[in-house]
Amino acid sequence: MGIYHLCSRRMDNRKGVFYICITVFILVLLHRHLRHQQVRMAHARADGSPNSVEFDIGMTRDVHITDFVDDLVHFKSRIYTQVEHTKLFVYAAIARNISTPWDEFGVTAWIHSGVDPKNASCCFLYIDGVLRITNAWRYSVFMKPEIYVIRFQCANPIPGSKPIRMTLAVSGFACSSNITTYVKPLYPLRPHGNVTIAICTKQAYGNLDPNLVVEWLEYNINMGVDKVITFVDASNLIQNTSEILRYYQKIGFIEIIPYDLPMRDVIPRIPGAKITISYSDSLAAIHYCEDQLAGYSFVAVADFDEFIFPRKHANIKQLMVYLSEIYPDVGVFTFKTEIYITSWGKINENGHLILTQYSNRTEAIMDRVKNMLIPQRIQPGAVTTHTAKPSSGYRRTVIPSDLAVINHYRKCIPKWTKDCFNFTDFPRITDFSMSKRLSQVMINKISLYNQILLSKKLWHLKD
Repeated sequence: MGIYHLCSRRMDNRKGVFYICITVFILVLLHRHLRHQQVRMAHARADGSPNSVEFDIGMTRDVHITDFVDDLVHFKSRIYTQVEHTKLFVYAAIARNISTPWDEFGVTAWIHSGVDPKNASCCFLYIDGVLRITNAWRYSVFMKPEIYVIRFQCANPIPGSKPIRMTLAVSGFACSSNITTYVKPLYPLRPHGNVTIAICTKQAYGNLDPNLVVEWLEYNINMGVDKVITFVDASNLIQNTSEILRYYQKIGFIEIIPYDLPMRDVIPRIPGAKITISYSDSLAAIHYCEDQLAGYSFVAVADFDEFIFPRKHANIKQLMVYLSEIYPDVGVFTFKTEIYITSWGKINENGHLILTQYSNRTEAIMDRVKNMLIPQRIQPGAVTTHTAKPSSGYRRTVIPSDLAVINHYRKCIPKWTKDCFNFTDFPRITDFSMSKRLSQVMINKISLYNQILLSKKLWHLKD
């Protein structure tokens, strides 16, 4: 009551003090309103269905247009945003539907192990300046190192209406009124065609062989793939490979998504390290792909050294149409792997391509298997590099290796070293299937592209 009493007293000409009183009074009301909304969120129904509250934070349409546009300072240069007062970093918010109304969003974030993800809130800001809040009714976690990737599901308080910004709030904190802590919601890509295929490569990092990248991209273009998404940390990728990716982005085949790791200064790590925290980091890319590619008929998660190889079909698109016909209740198609171990040496020293030089492989094995998914048949947030959970009513099946496999081109890994050259336990098979699959025209084209790319003249190349 002291504030009310002070502000009701005669102030004479002390306008400054009066304005301070009014400001404090408004802040008290604001604080009470925020506490009220937290209480309402805490009483969300036990069945997990979202409670929605509204809070007008005074962000008018005019203010949005002048202050909250996608300027370089606040949005374009930022890869993730940190939620105020907590170690929670929002990477992306993507609508789950592939047609309106957009009634749900998947929000991917990093969260520190000391932060409790339970009872988190989803904060939606609309063009009318009203902040609407729902409880995050589900979240997905696969592993919990010191900082880990988490994916929340958020019901849209106004189905069919597109929010202009989104963020999260953890239990005990209200949604921020600071617009720079929000991300711009995204919507699934809309492919053209009755049957469409996309591949998510996760992170491109390190000394990724530029020649192999060109071969992989041209192979997949030739095999009917429509879109590739890859994630690039510009500080951790050699220049030639980065330029190659930018060229294929320029022609519309690949989407390059900026990528960085939060808290890297206090929790050092690099993409691709064979440790739990790096496996968790890669899930940020996978969850992004899962949501952004939801409009495609089929989506695979594969690396740049892994080639989906149909044995009896002209291309991957024809293969997947066939598989979906003979397995009508399948949501996850798992391919065995045939590893072309480069440590075994080249068969064709004169071959122009890596794909035609190395022809010694293992048998088809269940090692680092990869999956082709039907997005609408997958549990949200249930995809990893090597696994995926189909939704109710659908199943996973392993594809016979006489129909299709993954051709994986890599050196002998340390755990294989004692067996890699023991051909009794680790038999070596010479297989020229890839060389036969690639036409001479395609081989010449890829070889030419490699030469031009590495001389940095591809920007002027026109088909």
